[in-house]
Amino acid sequence: MHARTVGRGLALALLAGAVIMGLNGAFAQSGSAATPAAADADKRNVGKKVDAAPSAVLDVVLAQQLFEHGKTANDALSMAAAAKILKSLKGEVKAATGGDGPEREKTEVQEPPAKDSGAAVPDADAMLEAARKAAGQDEALLAVIEETAKTESKGFIPRVEKRTIVEAHQEDPWRWRTARGGELVEIAISGDGDTDLDLFVYDENGNLICSETGPTDDEFCSFVPEWTGQFRMIVVNLGDVHNVYQLWTN
Repeated sequence: MHARTVGRGLALALLAGAVIMGLNGAFAQSGSAATPAAADADKRNVGKKVDAAPSAVLDVVLAQQLFEHGKTANDALSMAAAAKILKSLKGEVKAATGGDGPEREKTEVQEPPAKDSGAAVPDADAMLEAARKAAGQDEALLAVIEETAKTESKGFIPRVEKRTIVEAHQEDPWRWRTARGGELVEIAISGDGDTDLDLFVYDENGNLICSETGPTDDEFCSFVPEWTGQFRMIVVNLGDVHNVYQLWTN
């Protein structure tokens, strides 16, 4: 297991307690509108950065990682904390499918069967049910879980794609049909921890408008389009093995 995977697990375990105690954690927003080389500013579909509220997309990614850690460690508290984060989010409900959602360009890709690809992402109720099973007869943990279950959902559902696979040293391109002008766009990817993934976003003129190239497989981009148009997202796998990742958008 990679060192960063172990480090993530420790951080998530510590965070679970904070969330259950009422401190709703979120990743630091690291997305940035990149300045592309040799791009005409008047042809680049990206406006000025805006001061946005804490990112619900990043909170959903955090909840998913907490839940995955909880399953691996059989930690009911982490799974309950993940459910609590999902229930606490606010925002407009977005359809998971439709003409304005991301479409994967490589529909013919042969996906290796060794990893869990295409599995549905659990909602808060499914997370709580898994937490109950992990808690067993522990009355204290069961009480925490039931208290979380009573929390009324605020109704935010981000668009989420199923898990997909990017092969070793390959690119996985996606096309976003219509990102609306003047509205904040948020894109996050979260991999399985096996390799380094990078994220690049281009407008319909081929200009790079946002990129994240950190040392892990968790990346986040945000920007505000000047006009409604198409965008292309490319996930790049820099590792020697394939990576099962999720793509999240608002």
